[in-house]
Amino acid sequence: MGLRDPELSVVLTDDDEIRELNRQWRGEDHATDVLSFPLYEADELPEDPLALGDIVISLPYAERLVASAEHRQRLAAAAGIAPEALRWELVDEVTFLFVHGLLHLVGHDHAEPEEEAQMRAEESRLWELITVQRAAPSPA
Repeated sequence: MGLRDPELSVVLTDDDEIRELNRQWRGEDHATDVLSFPLYEADELPEDPLALGDIVISLPYAERLVASAEHRQRLAAAAGIAPEALRWELVDEVTFLFVHGLLHLVGHDHAEPEEEAQMRAEESRLWELITVQRAAPSPA
């Protein structure tokens, strides 16, 4: 992503807490999977930021997403493979939500179709990098 080593915080929480944050900061009174709180506006992100912001993930919501297989199916389709070929457990869903939240911290959005397409492509690219790293043998 062209970032050296910026700091960010990740909070793993429940539906009640993320619902309250969603209501307070976005005016939406419902739980959601992930919220991002960037330190910078998209067009003001420094070239080499020391910090990016905060990512909040609801674990119960993520568990429901694992059961629905929504993100698993989306990433499998982007990779041109069957969804069953992708391992998909809670850790995978939380990793995906982290990637999604991180992309928001660096200025990506999905409000418009073109933005959504760019963000999904970047999600897929980063997911592929993560899975390649997981599959790589440990150095001896």
